[in-house]
Amino acid sequence: MADEDQLGILKQGVEVWNEWRIRNHTTYVDLYDADLSGSDLSGSDLSGSDLGNANLSEANLRGANLSRAILRGVSLSRADLSGANLSEAILRRANLSRADLSEANLLRANLNDANLSEANLNDANLSNANLSDANLSGADLSDADLSSTSLNSADLSEANLSRANLSKASLSKADLSGASLSKADLSGAHLYGVTIDETCQMDAKWRLVWQIINGTSDKSTLSGADLSRADLGGANLSDAFLNKANLTKANLSNADLSGADLRNADLSGADLRNADLSNADLRNTDLSNADLRSANLWNTLLNTANLRDVTMDETSQIDAKWRLVWHLVNGTANKSILSGADLSGADLSGADLSGADLSGADLSGADLSGADLRRTILVSSNFTRANLSECRIYGISAWNVKLQGAIQTNLDISDSDSALTVDNLEVAQFIYMLIHNEKIRDIIQTIGNKAVLILGRFADEQRKTTLDALREKLRQERLLPIIFDFEKATNVDFIETVKILAGMCLFIIADVTAPKSTPMELQATVPDYMVPFVPIIQKGEQPFSMFQSLQGKYHWVMDVLAYETTEQLIEYLPSKIIKPAIEKHNELIALKNQELRYSDISAE
Repeated sequence: MADEDQLGILKQGVEVWNEWRIRNHTTYVDLYDADLSGSDLSGSDLSGSDLGNANLSEANLRGANLSRAILRGVSLSRADLSGANLSEAILRRANLSRADLSEANLLRANLNDANLSEANLNDANLSNANLSDANLSGADLSDADLSSTSLNSADLSEANLSRANLSKASLSKADLSGASLSKADLSGAHLYGVTIDETCQMDAKWRLVWQIINGTSDKSTLSGADLSRADLGGANLSDAFLNKANLTKANLSNADLSGADLRNADLSGADLRNADLSNADLRNTDLSNADLRSANLWNTLLNTANLRDVTMDETSQIDAKWRLVWHLVNGTANKSILSGADLSGADLSGADLSGADLSGADLSGADLSGADLRRTILVSSNFTRANLSECRIYGISAWNVKLQGAIQTNLDISDSDSALTVDNLEVAQFIYMLIHNEKIRDIIQTIGNKAVLILGRFADEQRKTTLDALREKLRQERLLPIIFDFEKATNVDFIETVKILAGMCLFIIADVTAPKSTPMELQATVPDYMVPFVPIIQKGEQPFSMFQSLQGKYHWVMDVLAYETTEQLIEYLPSKIIKPAIEKHNELIALKNQELRYSDISAE
């Protein structure tokens, strides 16, 4: 029974009661079985009070503090609890039918087996609350926070859950027939055994998740499906067609994905612990940050799959080849034992393979874009159809390398900040040796009919865009662009490097757009080499002051070509630059090959 003295103080009004609570904050409040129906207790401090079996029906408890209160079996039907604090309160078997709990705080409250039928819980905080076996039929839970809440076996029929946050909520065996869940967030919500009928309004994504977890979906129609953040733990997806599906941060622990088609799917951040992926096709799948502990990946196709930051341990069942790839992309491999390794089809983009012995290794079809291959041994390595674009290849040893069909654009042969890039692995090694070995320069003519040297400063984005377009168009014309960016060059001997490169090229394109562009380099290079120099400049700009002198003295310096846009430059590149430059090149060759002219001093 209630403490009569305390009950008497409470009936004197909220102000008197709250003052008494302040003075007696350690006193246990016993209001068990009290009849407070219809009372105005708005703003009252009832925190920690024992109100078990009390009658508070139709009471005004707006903004009241009932945190940690014991409210077992209490009657709060039609009570006004809007904005009230009921966090961690015990409300087991309480009657809250038609109560107003809008914007109330019910964080971690225990509402097991409570009656909340037709209650107003709009915008209420029910995060981490226990609502298992509760009656919420017809309740308004729109915009409510039900994240990580237990709603197992709850009756939510005809309830309004539109825009509610149900992320990570457990709804096992709950009844959602006739409920509205439009725009509700069900990320990570457990939907096994949930009752849903045709009148239930649910976004298509979550209805599909419900169908999958309850075994009623058509597994042949899941290509491209959005299943991100879905709880599919334990789902049977064997032989499912999930290619291009979005499964980011999905829970697939204990799921059966054996034989599934997951090509090009996004599984980044997915929980795949103890999942069966045996014989599945995960080619080109993004598995970054996924958890594969205790997963079965025997005979799984992982060609070009992204294994960066994947969590694996000794319990992960995976073929030795792919475990090695996983070690490589995550920087934990022993790079000294890669000779003869099978790395075909592996996604090694951006991997640090510097100093590795890859002699005899099979890297056919592998993606090595942006990888660090500096000082690697590539004797008899197989790079057929591999992607080597943007690789760093300073100091490589490349002999008898198979490169059929390989992408080799923008290979960086510098040891630090890139100033020199080429488009062929073997040519890159040759150019490096050419610069550093005087004898090898004698064979410069082996590539003299294809190399085009591009000089300039390309620090800003506009210049870089022009450079990239120019380089791509030269490739299309079956020429070999060699880029020397003076903005990145730091070595004091870089002018000597330019001279060496100039002597081996078919012709040179010099971008003189910026006022500081290439004056010293051209003055040091033009006089020494009879190689066509094609200066280009954007309209509205002027070349450096001494350029006119260079053009007047050396006939292999061609007319300055002014262009308005990058697109215009590329359009006229074949006719206005390449063709005249090659003609000038042939003219210069003919001049060099002319026989020495003799005159008889005694002739009349």
